[in-house]
Amino acid sequence: MRVSVGWVIFMVLLLVAGCSATQQTRFAPVEEAIQPPVTPDSAQQKVIPERRLVEKNSDAQVFALSESKPLEMQMISAIDSLTEQAEQQRRRGDLQDAVTTLERALRIEPRNPHLWNRLAQLYLQQKQFKQAGDLAARSNALTEKGAPIRHDNWHIIAAVRRIERDYVGAKEAENRAATLQ
Repeated sequence: MRVSVGWVIFMVLLLVAGCSATQQTRFAPVEEAIQPPVTPDSAQQKVIPERRLVEKNSDAQVFALSESKPLEMQMISAIDSLTEQAEQQRRRGDLQDAVTTLERALRIEPRNPHLWNRLAQLYLQQKQFKQAGDLAARSNALTEKGAPIRHDNWHIIAAVRRIERDYVGAKEAENRAATLQ
């Protein structure tokens, strides 16, 4: 088998470039997660690994896994974080970014009526009235009867109907909102 000089030079250069691009990283020791005592209620909860930051440098973040938080708690934490992020984006006037963030939260928890309500409010602010009304109605469908969020949803629906010049429908929605106060 004959190997050309050009091919050998190419392979040597590739090897040298690969070696020079690597960075030596030292890892900090990972603390062991303290497991809570197992009770009949906690034994049935699904536990997934929690990612904990072990080392942070300019090029990479190294995470260690530990079995410490139940899946439900991690989902709630993620939803809270995304909701807060969307609120900050809304305050800055980044409405489309806020919509995108809330849609991420809805992929995690699609049956959360509060997320649908917040998304409806954002669409109303963006003057996307049809979507706002549809999302408020979806929030109502996921909410228990008499829940305070229904009051806000009916106000959104009433505003959309007024804009669409459906004054009878708007009055009906306002009446439904008034009964929930």
